[in-house]
Amino acid sequence: AMVLGVTAVDLLSFDARGSGNAVKVNWETAQEINNKGFNLYRSNNWLGPWEKVNSGLIPATSRSGEGRIYAFMDTGAIHGNIYYYKLEDVDVNGRRTFHGPVCVDWDGDGLPDDWELLYGFDPRQNNADIDTDGDGLTNREEYERGTDPLNPDTDGDGILDGDEEKEPGYDRNGSRSQGRGVYVLDSDETGLVVELHTHNFDYESIFVA
Repeated sequence: AMVLGVTAVDLLSFDARGSGNAVKVNWETAQEINNKGFNLYRSNNWLGPWEKVNSGLIPATSRSGEGRIYAFMDTGAIHGNIYYYKLEDVDVNGRRTFHGPVCVDWDGDGLPDDWELLYGFDPRQNNADIDTDGDGLTNREEYERGTDPLNPDTDGDGILDGDEEKEPGYDRNGSRSQGRGVYVLDSDETGLVVELHTHNFDYESIFVA
């Protein structure tokens, strides 16, 4: 089988956290194939419009395909404002691939500000380690599982969220996400480009004469 449009960069993590009056955007790659560098875009809305925040291409530091850790300080941000960031990798042939968006986390508690606001939390305070609804899960665990931090039994099956065995994480961007592991890389009036990360998978080798 041939897979077309393979991403030049395999992204492990991507987040944006407050750092004083600026936003520090961090990302880590697992591997980079012919990657030339990155562009970073910011918006007040997760759908855009998007404004590039770097003046020139952020150069790739990987030279042999291995992963690297990157950081960019967005000093043009206004403290306390809700921002979304998208990352674009550019390969040596000019092909561009988007990652994200992710929402800023001003207080650095691991909970994106839009998710905190959705559930009535103060994004200026660290609410991550509080079990708001008393179901045995902290707010950070609720975010990672995609459950409701204000409802001890999100799915209404009579079992507390904290007593259910679930894979942690259905949500990278709060309620905006399609579910953890399924990320919208880009979208326009013609459709969506979706990236799928699986927890595990099976495969078999097929030899064709």
